[in-house]
Amino acid sequence: MQIKKGYFYFIKDYFFDIVNDKELMQNKENGNKRPCYYCFKDNQNSDIIWFVPVSTKTKKYHEIYNKKIQNQLKNNKNPNVDTIVFGKVSGKENVFLIQNMFPIIERFVQNEFFRNKQPVIITYALQQEIEMKANKIFNMVKNGYSYLVYPNILNIKNIMEKEMKKQNKIIEYFTNNNNSLKDEMIDIFSDIQKEEELKDYIDMVYKVNKKIGQGLLNIHSTKSSIEDLKENIINYLNTSVSNKEED
Repeated sequence: MQIKKGYFYFIKDYFFDIVNDKELMQNKENGNKRPCYYCFKDNQNSDIIWFVPVSTKTKKYHEIYNKKIQNQLKNNKNPNVDTIVFGKVSGKENVFLIQNMFPIIERFVQNEFFRNKQPVIITYALQQEIEMKANKIFNMVKNGYSYLVYPNILNIKNIMEKEMKKQNKIIEYFTNNNNSLKDEMIDIFSDIQKEEELKDYIDMVYKVNKKIGQGLLNIHSTKSSIEDLKENIINYLNTSVSNKEED
């Protein structure tokens, strides 16, 4: 999936299990998945995508916004709020919560958000405002102002970078027959806790090695428990690895 700046996306549930940050906004609101915006590439690592949640609760956040402005005026500061941005989505005012932003990688993005079978996008000017303020806040967090956002975004970014390294090891192993990564590849599959994550890794293998990937898909189609699936997959991978080394 190509993640496009300025559009809305849904996030896979197991992302929240992996990062385990209680300050992240829930993935569901009123029984429905929460569409997330704004996505923009990290300045240091292009594999990292920053998402800013969007909410329709504008009355609530106007009150918070106004309170922040009043507090700044009382303290003789120039009033300015970078953590909350208001803007229209499909003709209706929404609020973009930079204070709740978080980093993610493409594997955890489920699908694009459509309304009336059409992708939803906002104006270029609003995109620029969100990205400018989000980058400003991120740089301030890196300099010690962690209170500006609710999630521990530096820790989440570190987790995402580790997840990306795991993906790269899988791709390297099955693309270039790099046998030095055999044990790490087996360990990655052993550590998987969610069936959805397991399927993502199987799809990853299939893209670079259709023969082994199809074997993994066949195992996955048995709909066994996660532990049985992992055991059967690891046994299959060990056999495939041994056969590959003999070749």
